[in-house]
Amino acid sequence: TVMSNGQATLRNLVMLSPLTGRYTLRLSAPGLGTVEATVWVTEGVPARLAFSKEPSRLTDNEMPLEDQPVLLLEDVAGNHVMEPSVVALVVRTQIVPASPNSTGFDKPVLFDEGLFRFMGLLLKASYGTTYNFVFALDPVPEWAVANVTSRPIMAVPCTETYFYRIGGLKCEPCVAGATCNSTSVLLTQRGYWRVDNVTSSFVQCKEPSACPGNMTDDTCAPGFRGVLCQVCEAGRSGTGCTECRSAANTWATLLALALLYLGLILFSITSALNQDEGAKKRADQLLIKQLTQYFQMLGILTAMFQGFIQTLTETARSVSTVSMPVATIQCAFPSVGSFDLFRMTMLLPTVSAALAGVIILSTLIRRRFFADVNLSPIKFILKKVQKLRKKKAPPPDPEPPKRRRPMRLVALICVNVTLYFLYPTLVQTAAELNHCDTYDFGYGPRRFLSADYSIDCDSPEYAFNRILSICFIAGYGFGIPLAFRIAGRLVNHFGGVQQEIGTFAFLMGGYRVEHRYWEAVNMIKKMSIIFLVTYITHPPFKVYAVMWASLFFALYSYISQPTKFKVANQLETLTGFVVTGSIALALPFSLMELSLGDLQMVQYPLWLNWLLAILFALMHGCLILLFVIALGREMLPQLAAPLLKVLKKEQVPPAIARWTKLKTSHNAVLRLGQKVSTAGPSAEQSAAQVECSLIEREQPSEKVLDPVRFDGPVTVSQIAITLPGSAPQTTDFQQNTLTHFEKSKDLNRGSEASGTTQTTDLQQNPLTHFEKS
Repeated sequence: TVMSNGQATLRNLVMLSPLTGRYTLRLSAPGLGTVEATVWVTEGVPARLAFSKEPSRLTDNEMPLEDQPVLLLEDVAGNHVMEPSVVALVVRTQIVPASPNSTGFDKPVLFDEGLFRFMGLLLKASYGTTYNFVFALDPVPEWAVANVTSRPIMAVPCTETYFYRIGGLKCEPCVAGATCNSTSVLLTQRGYWRVDNVTSSFVQCKEPSACPGNMTDDTCAPGFRGVLCQVCEAGRSGTGCTECRSAANTWATLLALALLYLGLILFSITSALNQDEGAKKRADQLLIKQLTQYFQMLGILTAMFQGFIQTLTETARSVSTVSMPVATIQCAFPSVGSFDLFRMTMLLPTVSAALAGVIILSTLIRRRFFADVNLSPIKFILKKVQKLRKKKAPPPDPEPPKRRRPMRLVALICVNVTLYFLYPTLVQTAAELNHCDTYDFGYGPRRFLSADYSIDCDSPEYAFNRILSICFIAGYGFGIPLAFRIAGRLVNHFGGVQQEIGTFAFLMGGYRVEHRYWEAVNMIKKMSIIFLVTYITHPPFKVYAVMWASLFFALYSYISQPTKFKVANQLETLTGFVVTGSIALALPFSLMELSLGDLQMVQYPLWLNWLLAILFALMHGCLILLFVIALGREMLPQLAAPLLKVLKKEQVPPAIARWTKLKTSHNAVLRLGQKVSTAGPSAEQSAAQVECSLIEREQPSEKVLDPVRFDGPVTVSQIAITLPGSAPQTTDFQQNTLTHFEKSKDLNRGSEASGTTQTTDLQQNPLTHFEKS
């Protein structure tokens, strides 16, 4: 500023937003020195609210904020207004966005000693939401005080093993099957699946490899898709969704399985048709049937085991039961679904009708054109061997004429043999269609077919097929054993017990007459086990129920002793106890599943898997070895006898050397010198081929009994010799087993034998002929 007339006038001096306090104004001019003036700046009119202490950034939703807010008034220069002209000042608080559950914010705070001090503010912050406090001064005339907003406030972060839900007020422990990272984002663990990235419900996959883990939604491993990754993508099939082989390999597999199953059924039908109604049933056929039933039982129990044991049981099922190769069919026909396979399986019994037609046609052709031709492959081979050795074959043993069965009985045999192999598959397939698994993925319960998770059990299509399955369970599960009993009674009524046993030789062969329907008991046992395994979902309860059911049938078999052979009865009982013990091996797995819960991934210890697998293999290996030994003892003599006839010069007796004595029974009576008569059920007598003829003349002394031929083990209970003028002399072989036979040169009436006696040891020389004049 320039001085004028000795004065310097300063105009428009302004202090911009000065803080309150004492200031010094210093003026100076060259050569004149310096002059100072004191200027005092006081607080102005309040212009805004400001924080002296901001509230806490985080809230635990349980306790008031650790840092409670403290406010003050500022003028435009930011000076703290300590002594405003108006004393009764009030500040109110608002939460943005609103938090209805918060407390302490509805109380106004008064101006006190230059500050607004808040106390007891509790913010209930929802996770995923950021909050602000807005403080406002009640209106004051001629004042325009601006509001103040706090910094963002949110809920305290969760720890690493916790997560929060968007909108929730607290952290939650990490749910089973999820991986947590302190946020609301949950990732799946390996072997678990979730329907979307919102739900907190994680479900364990049945196939752990199908669910890769570290996923936020329903993403599956390559080759899998659908609910719980249980459905295979196109071009894959089976439990593990393995890639389908080439079309040629697939069709070759289907053809091989079809031929194998048809060959098994045809062989069994042929064996049943070749059994004469009066022929004694050998133990080997019964043992083979018992071994088949044993494998079928192991196949039914497949779902109860894991790992190596499950592989063994699946193998047992595949070799003993005619079942649909589902995986191969799905590769050959990708459009075929579970409902189509169900209907195809239920129609499998029609194969018996086709087989019956083929066998009846072949039988008629053979009777018409090849009646005198021996079509036996064994005899054909033996003939070739004899020709190579350049020896004359011994004359064949005379065979008794076989009674031709009516064609209706041939058809009935085809049906009962086919249903025997199909029964477990039919019942299990129909039962599985009634079994649905229920899950809650966070949006309410949903049901899916246990055998195919692509099928919704609440759909109309499933409801229709479920009704069909119930009808088939009643028709096959209960109807087949009942029809077996009814058909047997009908054949017995019209043709006698001989024809009944001959018609149902495959099912009744080897059983006692009073227990000839034992196969119906076996069918009921299989059906009961199938129902328990399919419908009981609680792991320990399932094991206990199946174990007790198996033990019940084993004890019932032990008490009944249903077969005519001691070794078969022993193996039948032993098989029941071994299967029961095998079921007990599944108990550790079921208890582990129960202790960890339904949603926990069960990691079985490796040592436990190996221990149970070794025990399982030892138990069943020993049992199978016993079956092999028993079958060898039964079959080797029969297989060796025809070969010995060719290889040896001497003629081998028709009776097998193992049968060393006449077996006793109360069911047959052979009277020498009189007519052959039978008493009681004749099933025991039917096990022996007895060909005899009697020539009756007027005088008893002239009665002649032609040679009696025994082509197998003979069942005789009494031999009564009646001589003229004397009482019958009867030997009871139920009390005295015939081991030796003595033939005297002379036999006088009522006197002992005289002359030289020739003794034949029947243990060394089986009885083949018996002549009496």
